[in-house]
Amino acid sequence: MSPIRQMTEAGWVDGHGGPFNAFIFFDDPDGNGWAVQEKPEAS
Repeated sequence: MSPIRQMTEAGWVDGHGGPFNAFIFFDDPDGNGWAVQEKPEAS
């Protein structure tokens, strides 16, 4: 599993971004790649 990453103007960097800008990436046992994006709590 990757570290928490965020997209910036320069590309992907490690660390938590703002709302909707925190991701992790991993491969499942079948070799499929997955991305999980954080969703802020509803207000």
